[in-house]
Amino acid sequence: MPRQPGGVYLTRDLTPALRALVARQAGAVSRRQLVVGGLGRHTVERLTSRWRPFGPGVYFVTQAHVALEPTWESRLWAGLLLGEGGSALPPEAGLPCVGGLAAAVQHRLVARAGEGGPDDRRAFWDSDDIDVYVPPGRRVSPVAGYRFVRSVEPSRAAGAQGELTITGVDDTVLDLADLGGPADAVDWVDRACQRRLPTPQRLMEALEARSRARHRARLRALLRDQVEGLTSQLERIYRDQVERPHALPRARRQARDGQQLLDCDYDWLVVELDGRLGHVEAGRWRDRRRDNRHTVRGRPSLRYGWQECTLTPCEVAWEVGGMLRALGWPGHPTPCADCPPDAAAA
Repeated sequence: MPRQPGGVYLTRDLTPALRALVARQAGAVSRRQLVVGGLGRHTVERLTSRWRPFGPGVYFVTQAHVALEPTWESRLWAGLLLGEGGSALPPEAGLPCVGGLAAAVQHRLVARAGEGGPDDRRAFWDSDDIDVYVPPGRRVSPVAGYRFVRSVEPSRAAGAQGELTITGVDDTVLDLADLGGPADAVDWVDRACQRRLPTPQRLMEALEARSRARHRARLRALLRDQVEGLTSQLERIYRDQVERPHALPRARRQARDGQQLLDCDYDWLVVELDGRLGHVEAGRWRDRRRDNRHTVRGRPSLRYGWQECTLTPCEVAWEVGGMLRALGWPGHPTPCADCPPDAAAA
């Protein structure tokens, strides 16, 4: 029997067109596709009785007596076929389509658990449900391992990855932001923009095009920050608790210096902010190299983390301000309401 890439064994009972279809769909096929492809009812019953069912009317095609497990792509294709709900009509405006965390995997916004690399608390686990968006009026039977969500957002039609229909990266980020609380929404947008998957401007346009968005006001403010160059919560804390309250000059955010980006560039001074990601082991080694490079070029650098910016922002402000003055800044930091009386002297 011929073997196709991905470990799918095809039976000679399938026509060449159906074999190509099954191979393209990573081994997943629906009863409706078999009938439309020209197979008779008895042939369909005989074949599907040997195949592993994903759910009502959807199967994983394997050769008899060969134990094969569906691949990740097989599961995604099966979700799309299940989302058709037995309908003989073509997909409606790009629906059904894979969305949610499974779409985030396809866009490389998150990884699947166990694929190696650093642990990611938002990774997709095999026990997680695959979200499939379906048209508003379509009824789909519940199937273990899948969650079928009625979509009212026509913009989903724009998101396709090859022939596997998924939500576009903009919609995926906004969908995930809708699922959790405000902190989760911030994290998803920051994660996407840090990876430069969508631009903040594109996300803003997608947000405004939505009829409903759970955290619209917060996301608008967040995306305005992203446009300014603030790509993490720590950078926003530095601006709001260190820079602004103490009248420090406004730094250029994410300023390019050769092939690297600087968190805060004050011309005289570089301030780097260590967030939650990328600053352990190899990340710390890269940080030291960056600091040393700034110094060699005659641009001193200061580095702060979460603890300094959240617990002692006034001390950070006066330290940065004092360094700026020593390097030629003509201004002067001013005390905020929370500054201790001896802040300037310290």
